[in-house]
Amino acid sequence: MIKELTKEEAAQLRDLVRCRFLQSPFNGAGFRVSQHKASYRHLADDIIRVVPDTEASITTNRLRKLFYYTNPEVCAEDKFENPSFGNDFIQVLFKYIEEEPNPTTIIPEPRQFPRKWLWPGAALLLFLAIAVAMWQWLDRPKYWEEDFNDVSVEGLKSRGWEILDYDSVAFSKQLKPGTLTTHTLWGDYWCAPLQPPIITNLLLKKINSKSGKITFKLVDFHPLQDYQQAGIFLLDKNRKRNHNIRITFAACVSCSRPRQSFQMVKREHGTAYEKTFLMSIWPDNSPPPKDTLTPLWVQVQFEQNKFRFYAHEWHETASFVEIGEFDFDFEPYYIAVGAFRGMTNGKGELNTSASIPAFFDYLKVEPLPE
Repeated sequence: MIKELTKEEAAQLRDLVRCRFLQSPFNGAGFRVSQHKASYRHLADDIIRVVPDTEASITTNRLRKLFYYTNPEVCAEDKFENPSFGNDFIQVLFKYIEEEPNPTTIIPEPRQFPRKWLWPGAALLLFLAIAVAMWQWLDRPKYWEEDFNDVSVEGLKSRGWEILDYDSVAFSKQLKPGTLTTHTLWGDYWCAPLQPPIITNLLLKKINSKSGKITFKLVDFHPLQDYQQAGIFLLDKNRKRNHNIRITFAACVSCSRPRQSFQMVKREHGTAYEKTFLMSIWPDNSPPPKDTLTPLWVQVQFEQNKFRFYAHEWHETASFVEIGEFDFDFEPYYIAVGAFRGMTNGKGELNTSASIPAFFDYLKVEPLPE
């Protein structure tokens, strides 16, 4: 039985499958849309791993058709095919999107500890506890500064950065020396229950979780379509994607007034609270401004569950203006840096905004001023 998808349904299915794949054991290989069916071998293997005995339904030819020949963003008009597929193929993809790996739990049989080893064992445990405590004390997060002069994967990892939902192809597009290039790919952590919370190539690093001041500089970022945005997240030690705080510079064209603004959001176990600070508004049915307000300096100060946000534009020596604050019983343990464009537009439809670059020039974590 053949099922024909609309272009919007096919686009959403591509994004959901891609996001699921980037969370798989194969994610280090990245993902590349290509005419060559061999490029889809890792994806096919992962789908078959998650949904076994589906080799007949999941072929690299079918995956190539979904990601290339029915994708108007990459396929030439003369080669474009209608997005029609066997129903078995579609059903397997939906199972792949919904399934999560089920780890096997092995319960060992109880064993008696020989009495003669009781005191040596206790001494060893005490020694290990002291060693762990010393290691944790020495490994405490320090205040630090990042200039993004070296944005190679190896260089970032050597300085304590981790890349979440890594896509090697997208991350390799570093466009401006001395900055970190991030791209507004489809995704968000503020999403509907059935959507995967994913932001591709989000950079993560430990910070001091008691109190501090975070300052970053964003340059050459021109968001002019729905929910193109760039900024930072603060995550707890469990790195929960539905329990965090963020500030981004974003565009909203489908809002009541087209605008660019700072968007401050706290997600408290899935419930969202939002504040915005308008930076630019343009009339309905008018073209957006040619130039945006970058460079932008943004600052977050946090202490005793209070988070204050500041920003200024253009000149480095300009004074910071307070743009919002949240009270939140939350201890930030990580900072995450990135760009994304959300999953839906202001009307709840699939977000088809373009992927554009955002450049981070500088980031610093330091104590609060006395």
